Amino acid sequence: MKKQLFIHVGYHKTGTTWLQNEFFGKHPDISYLGKTFRHPIYNFAQIFEDIIQLSDHIFNPEKTREKFQQFLIDFKIDRNLILGISYEGFTGGNDWFGSYSTQIPTRLKNVFEEYDVKILIGIREQSKMLASFYSEYIKNGGTNSLHRLINHPRSTGRYLVDSLQYYPLIKKYQELFGKSNVKVITFEEFIENPVLQAQSIENFLNIGHYNKLRNTKPVNISLSNFGISLCRFKNCFFFMPPFNNNSIISFPSTLLRIILKTAIQSKLLKKMIPKLKLVEHYSDYQLEFFATGRLSGLLTKYISYIDSLLLKHTSITKYSIPQSILHDLLKTYGHSYKKIENITGLNLSELNYYKNQQK
Repeated sequence: MKKQLFIHVGYHKTGTTWLQNEFFGKHPDISYLGKTFRHPIYNFAQIFEDIIQLSDHIFNPEKTREKFQQFLIDFKIDRNLILGISYEGFTGGNDWFGSYSTQIPTRLKNVFEEYDVKILIGIREQSKMLASFYSEYIKNGGTNSLHRLINHPRSTGRYLVDSLQYYPLIKKYQELFGKSNVKVITFEEFIENPVLQAQSIENFLNIGHYNKLRNTKPVNISLSNFGISLCRFKNCFFFMPPFNNNSIISFPSTLLRIILKTAIQSKLLKKMIPKLKLVEHYSDYQLEFFATGRLSGLLTKYISYIDSLLLKHTSITKYSIPQSILHDLLKTYGHSYKKIENITGLNLSELNYYKNQQK
């Protein structure tokens, strides 16, 4: 009898953080392996880098399978429970925006062929999804407008619109793993009642109910237009690849690197701040990127906090897709909703997927 394994493939921005932190990681019937960065272990991260990033000429499912089995042995993972993996990169591709994500289902099938695999896929109405993606892109250092992000031929987000065509991906997973082994979760139902959705996942995985689950506030809330504008301006001064490979001036990054390098050389500071030891072997480039990322992230955190107060106490609303590009996007996605309903049993009209189509 094959061991059981479930793989939650994303998408990004569909309640994945709550599921990872509050459900998969705490459920007593799940040996949760986390996402790539959950375990600070090179071997585990390398498995998913193989699946997502390696070219077809280099990728070898047998070798990746061996790495996975060795990981389970080395870290004494309890294989009597169902194994669980959750990683949005399986739908986000190797650049977060979905490039090359269509090859990943086949690779997952080949690598984990010795397991009885169940697949979880989270989806969300695409105009809301794109707005949330764009907000997250800005939080992570991006500077482009949404129009430029999804249309410029050299933009990191040029594959994003196509990657949110859910039907081909759902169908691909069903063909590879079997229709009964693929469950599609809608963000709209999840945000209404996370615990109820978690219980439906428990039924799908045939595991016990975790009675300590609690409905909690959403994680990673999107910005308003004000927050977007403020963050975009701030991002112009920080080198934040892959979303911003240029900055107006390099002085802040260089200065931060010099300060951090000086701190690392101080034995006293390393005793006072133990985390400095983690970066003492970084190259100048890595130090600059690390320091810049921390400062930029701190500023983004404060902007997000101010923005959340404005969203709560004033009439401003979350960022939404500009009408100038909304119409074309809706035409791109609208034709596939019936197909998704037919292969999943979902009722997308009740979840307002058709609402914008009718305007």
